[in-house]
Amino acid sequence: MQLKINRPYDTIFEWISYDKFSDIKEIGNTLYSALWNDGQLKYGRYKKEWTRIQVEINLKLCNSQSTIDEFLNKVVEYKNDDKFKIYGISQNPDTKDYVLVSQGGYCEECDEKYTEIQNKWCKSCQIKNLKENFRNWTSGNEKIDNFIQEMQLKINSACDIIFEWIPYDKFSDIKGIGNTKYSVWNDDQLKYDQNKKEWTRVQAKEVILKLCNSHNTIDEFLNKAKAYYKISQIYGISQESITKDYIMVLQKKYYERYCEKCTENYTNIEYKWCKQCQIDHLKKIFAYWTSGNKKIDEFIQEMQLKINSPKDIIFEWIPYNQFNDIEEKCKAVYSASWKDGPLEYDSNNKMLVRVQAREVTLKLCNSQNMINDFLNKVKVYVKIFNVYGITQYPDSKDYAMVLHQEECVKSYCETCIEEYTDMKHKWCKPCQIYFLEKKFTNWSGNEKIDEFIQEMQLKVNNPNDMLFEWISFNQFKNIKKIGEGGFAKVYSAEWKNGPLHYDKEWKRGSCKKVALKCLNKSQNKTEEFLNEIKAYSMNKYGSNIIRIYGISQDPKTKNYIIVLQYAKGGNFNGWINKCYKDFDWNNKLRTLHNIIFGLSEIHQKQMVHCDFHTGNILFEYGYVNQYNNTYISDMGLCGEIGNVDKSKIYGVMSYVAPEVLRGKPYTKAADIYSF
Repeated sequence: MQLKINRPYDTIFEWISYDKFSDIKEIGNTLYSALWNDGQLKYGRYKKEWTRIQVEINLKLCNSQSTIDEFLNKVVEYKNDDKFKIYGISQNPDTKDYVLVSQGGYCEECDEKYTEIQNKWCKSCQIKNLKENFRNWTSGNEKIDNFIQEMQLKINSACDIIFEWIPYDKFSDIKGIGNTKYSVWNDDQLKYDQNKKEWTRVQAKEVILKLCNSHNTIDEFLNKAKAYYKISQIYGISQESITKDYIMVLQKKYYERYCEKCTENYTNIEYKWCKQCQIDHLKKIFAYWTSGNKKIDEFIQEMQLKINSPKDIIFEWIPYNQFNDIEEKCKAVYSASWKDGPLEYDSNNKMLVRVQAREVTLKLCNSQNMINDFLNKVKVYVKIFNVYGITQYPDSKDYAMVLHQEECVKSYCETCIEEYTDMKHKWCKPCQIYFLEKKFTNWSGNEKIDEFIQEMQLKVNNPNDMLFEWISFNQFKNIKKIGEGGFAKVYSAEWKNGPLHYDKEWKRGSCKKVALKCLNKSQNKTEEFLNEIKAYSMNKYGSNIIRIYGISQDPKTKNYIIVLQYAKGGNFNGWINKCYKDFDWNNKLRTLHNIIFGLSEIHQKQMVHCDFHTGNILFEYGYVNQYNNTYISDMGLCGEIGNVDKSKIYGVMSYVAPEVLRGKPYTKAADIYSF
């Protein structure tokens, strides 16, 4: 036992000579109190040695000189109880009986270890006392008496409730109507007093009296009482003096945690809401409504039984005559006032009540012959929005969803009443395309170019995309030449009105600096000119290909102009000459990443650049920064993979792949070689 020590404050189990005890007093048949003069060993962390301190102890006498094994087994059992402190073993020199030396923890009535040492409570003695008290009370009914006795003998702890027969005259200030009443129990429940070591009554207590019409159905009543006992919420049983109905006396806090119908824990204690009882109630009222369509009825029932919270919407069939003040908002969508309003859970009355005159939105669906499609759509909407239920227009017989009005306005496009393509920006792609189609016109005077602009505009996918346009040449000012190649001249310019951007509608911002790529003799090369445009980016953010805004035309030369993003930093060759001192390893890696990302965009479109070199890589800024945004430009030689002219060699010779010089076609690998 000593070698099992693990910590400095563990008790050292010892053989203690009997002459070390003084002031020995009998407190039970085999139990004595005493002083241990030397006291237990304690480890002093400052002196780093064991010292002794005098302590009061109990001596438990065991008639054990001839039954050593039994005695030692008892010692081990007690030693394994963390709440029972044993100092060691001694022996009475006169009787030769062994003695267990402990801190305390023995019942003075039976000399056995307390069942609960901290409460000085002995289960066997309490059961004995309860049995002796059986003759001091009766309910007048043998079954009730036997049941109460059975419940009392199940006691396991000093904290357990003593189930009792409680005379009705012990209650005062009884309030309430029906089967559930509030009252004051004048005596209060029995509570164990560890100092007096007995059960006492403290003060009056508020309780719940649950009446049962039970004097003829004792078994049913007792089964219900047993269910309450399992959740430790019942004090006992009483009987109404006039009606003779039996009463369960419940803790007041019962109604804070447990459903009074099924006695189970509330699913939601705050709202006093029981899911199972709510579902049972909804099932009972299935018979009191119908849509006239079996599939609709089954769907509504299924939706109702999915309820999980008191705040959940009760999905319903709502007759059309429940709606007032119906006004059309847009195609197939109406606002209305629902007279009775939706069902909501009232936690005070513990029932569903209606909130009258709720403003709602009716979303009409051409659905009388397409029930499955309609119900599938409802399933989608229910996951996202507050849908109160389904109704039906009496004239057209079309079904409609009934939605929370504010939710509907917030989440749906007001024009087509479908979910926004981009909720954050309240942007609807179908409506934007419809808007653009209505605005189509003969902008350029060239049918192919007009059709191309329309095609590019209809590719818009989100509110951050650039809206490709025909831009009148008179929109440009401060035009300055900044470069020239074999096929085009490049100018910087200021676009007076600037490009379109989306903010709940398409708007123009302030003056925008752009690059104008004027293609030589392009008025007669429409196909080649348009092919180049396809390779540019229309993404406002996140692309490493130079952005394109639209097309214009020089009124003098009639050459077409590609209007592009202006990159202030210029091309890689010029930029590196100015910035090489600040161009450290991390910046080089970021720049390489941006270039690779741009080339990957081209290849993902199943195209190859064919003229990839440092002169066609542009920097957004003329200095080194944490992003080093770069853009691939000059897409004039771009072509589809497998559809590039094999007879021509393009680009700067030192960047052309060897296989291309040998007459092979341009490929992704050739672009990688140039990189």
